Amino acid sequence: MARPAVKADFIRSQPIDMPIKDLVRLARREGHGALGKSYITKVRSTMTVQHGLNALRTPKTVVALPNTAQPEQQLRAIVVVLGTARVRQIIDELEAQLMGTKNAG
Repeated sequence: MARPAVKADFIRSQPIDMPIKDLVRLARREGHGALGKSYITKVRSTMTVQHGLNALRTPKTVVALPNTAQPEQQLRAIVVVLGTARVRQIIDELEAQLMGTKNAG
């Protein structure tokens, strides 16, 4: 059975808008053992407090960060919203595109 810190990291790495029941199934499939709905909610709520985001609710509209925010701050906010797994997927896609562009030129 996975340690609590590993389970919490797994929860944080998933998209915040993923339904809890889907997250429970995914955790079981990936060998993280059983995750309770209340535990998932608790971990997600700490994400909200730590990052100053209303991470448990999907926004109805997209709100842009002010232009004064540094790019790294914007990236960190995006990672919190999308989850690390999705951000890694996007980065891999971008790297593949850039490599294709670089090889073509």
